[in-house]
Amino acid sequence: MRLQTRFGLERLFYTTFDYARQHHFSHVTFADKPNVMRESGHFAAEVFYEVAAQFSDIAADIQNVDAVALRPVLKPDEYGVIVAENMFGDILSDLVAGMMGGLGLAPSANVGSHIPYFEPVHGSAPGMAGKNKANPSAMFYSIALMLDYLGFHRQAKAIDLAVDRVIREGKITTYDLGGTATTQQMAHAIIRTINAAAVTRTACVITIGDELLSGQYQNSNQQHLSQLLAAADYQVRLQIVCANNIRQISSILNACCGQNELLVVRGGLEATSDDKTREAVANAVNHPLIHHENVWVTIQQRLRKLGVPDDKSNRLQALFPSGSRILANPSGTVPSFYISSGGSQVVALPRPPSQALPMLESYLSLTNKCEAGENKYDWMLIGISEGEVESKVRELLPFTEWDIHFLWESPYVLMQIETPPLQPMLQSILNTLDEIFQAHLVSKNNTAVNLLNDVCDISWAMPDAALSVLLLNEKSVTERKPPLCAEVSINPMLASVVTSDNLLEKMTMSVRLQSGATQTVAFPYKNTLLPKSIPEYAAWCVLNALATDNG
Repeated sequence: MRLQTRFGLERLFYTTFDYARQHHFSHVTFADKPNVMRESGHFAAEVFYEVAAQFSDIAADIQNVDAVALRPVLKPDEYGVIVAENMFGDILSDLVAGMMGGLGLAPSANVGSHIPYFEPVHGSAPGMAGKNKANPSAMFYSIALMLDYLGFHRQAKAIDLAVDRVIREGKITTYDLGGTATTQQMAHAIIRTINAAAVTRTACVITIGDELLSGQYQNSNQQHLSQLLAAADYQVRLQIVCANNIRQISSILNACCGQNELLVVRGGLEATSDDKTREAVANAVNHPLIHHENVWVTIQQRLRKLGVPDDKSNRLQALFPSGSRILANPSGTVPSFYISSGGSQVVALPRPPSQALPMLESYLSLTNKCEAGENKYDWMLIGISEGEVESKVRELLPFTEWDIHFLWESPYVLMQIETPPLQPMLQSILNTLDEIFQAHLVSKNNTAVNLLNDVCDISWAMPDAALSVLLLNEKSVTERKPPLCAEVSINPMLASVVTSDNLLEKMTMSVRLQSGATQTVAFPYKNTLLPKSIPEYAAWCVLNALATDNG
């Protein structure tokens, strides 16, 4: 028997889904006991799914509360936001507090219709009064929750990071975290960290290879990577060597994620059967491996220059976890990548020191620029209007201090987002933006024509002779590239378009490769902009057809 009202349940569920959307969670779970509390459980489920239907971008499900008491312990990555009524919520909050390290770390927010209040989950803890041994972390985290609720997002983040750092360092912590510090000593350590002008970041170096474990080769690369990280103000807290084993690598990454800002994984990115790193990282961060056609084309060009046979197994080198960023390899054929997971950045590097060290330097230079204030993120989009782009961005980021710029440069919409100094865009938001515009994204900063010319020597076949003026056969005189022929047709024909008095019309373009792969696109156009638009749309269609051909 329990008291429920539609008003109360709707308020609870709307708050939950709003919180999930604002904090970029893609999954909401309602923890209840409908198989026992049948009447009230059915009523609550009805209201839950009515509210969930209004948030189509967020997956929603109902699970038995006893199952929820088990699954987050075994598979916490399966959950986003868990919502429950008072009794079940009270029980589960203690469970997850234990998962994160105890009640001394768990903050809480009690949000009413008009007035919220914030406190540690442990409450006043009268049993600890006067002993000067309580963990102050939960109080600082609660302060951060309050500041974030009031709109002081930067200050809240600074407090969160400072508490995280003091706990990770483990030098000044209270008894429940294995230390001997008093409440005051740990609180002062957190405050000093908040006020510090520069804070040392932490890193972990993981090298992969059976030959390293057996002692067959000296692991000097680990030393060089640590020295490079130390020069960039990272404190290397852990060095690990592990076998070419997916389960072992994934397990180590899961254990280290969230404990250090940066995890550097070296080795195992090549295309042989014993190279397991990219699959292990994908498993650990729970992102599937996807093929990057542009990267694969670059790898093929490098292999041809080196006289290496074009073996299909090399395609593995163009597989990366979804949402990751690619790091170019200037001195080898194997690109690397980095991806955010559990509050850490995971950077995967190839085995040879001559390649791994410059690539790590490139990554550190990139992130240092972001921290210095150069937080600019670019998208070059085609086949979508400026208004549509802005609408989608504003829907995702309705309230933001970021500077968002849109520029129409036919046929592209150039979008740039600038974030304040020391506030780089969260990887989850970056991933969401990439997913939203995936169908229209040409690149971050290059046109389709340029990308296609980097890939091949293109020749065009066309039934519309007038198109030959706009689509020129490209052949490189400095670099040998594979030839490619593409047949392109447009409707309406170009001659009728040129003589038309209409300022704005719609055109359909179809491109067919020799392999039979076909791409069709419809787009609005202006007569005066056709010389720019047609070559770019044709190149874009060819790139998409090539991607289809290569899976």
